[in-house]
Amino acid sequence: MTDGPEVAEHHFLAALVADRDGRAADARRAYRRAIDVAKGDYPEAWLNLGVLEKGEGDLAAARAAYRRALELRPGYGAALVNLGKLEEAAGDAAAAEAAYRRAVEADPRHAPGWLALGQLQSDARRFDEAVASLRRALEARPGYDAAELSLGVTAARAGRTDEAIAAYRRVLARSPRSTTAWYDLGLALLDAGDPRQAGDAFRQAAAIDPDHVPSRRKTAELELASGRVADARARFEELLDLVPGDLPARAALAEVAAREGDRAGCEARARALLAEAPKDPAVQPLLARCATLAPRAAAR
Repeated sequence: MTDGPEVAEHHFLAALVADRDGRAADARRAYRRAIDVAKGDYPEAWLNLGVLEKGEGDLAAARAAYRRALELRPGYGAALVNLGKLEEAAGDAAAAEAAYRRAVEADPRHAPGWLALGQLQSDARRFDEAVASLRRALEARPGYDAAELSLGVTAARAGRTDEAIAAYRRVLARSPRSTTAWYDLGLALLDAGDPRQAGDAFRQAAAIDPDHVPSRRKTAELELASGRVADARARFEELLDLVPGDLPARAALAEVAAREGDRAGCEARARALLAEAPKDPAVQPLLARCATLAPRAAAR
């Protein structure tokens, strides 16, 4: 048998395996075979081909594949959301919003469509609309962590810190190893004026994912702000091990040296930064701060 639904499905399943294994060229060929055998009428294959093309950086091919899927299935929510993401990345927020709205109009319980719409509205600072859309996503899919996290981000942007904290804690009740939820909770707790609990949240995020640079950075910054200079030095040095050459961490270590009264160490770090980032507005004031320190007496 060389054609028919069973053969098309066989090629489609082979494409899924190749895609999963990172064999993009094999996956592309298998999706194309599935489409050819189905005489073009295979919207799922067009959708997945679009995802693959986007991953390979061919946005025009991805857009064409999504549109072909939509010609075959006009209310195809996944294709509409993916097409909307392409439009959003291209800077066409109106086209993206139209695609997301088509998805939720075709299927009012399409949670990813409501999520994408809510995130776009949040980015546009249309907070009340965003909250309504994100709540629709959660109604359609209770326990949808991505929507709950976006609800927290939206509340934080709107200055509703208590609501943001509550949203992040709901995520953590379901997914206690969510690095994103712990980190975002830490940011919200900082906004709420609770640096101690914020530090605990950032440390939790870093413990779950030691490579999570933002939480490692916030932990170090809080150590320094709290006057725990030796601990701050250790945390910033660990950050430099993770991200060699990181300019903010190097600037922070110059500040650590200043707080330790180490003028030579402060100036050496500040001058190295000035050589690499002469236009950084934070470097010159740092060098001036170093100059206010008394030189350390030479050891006898």
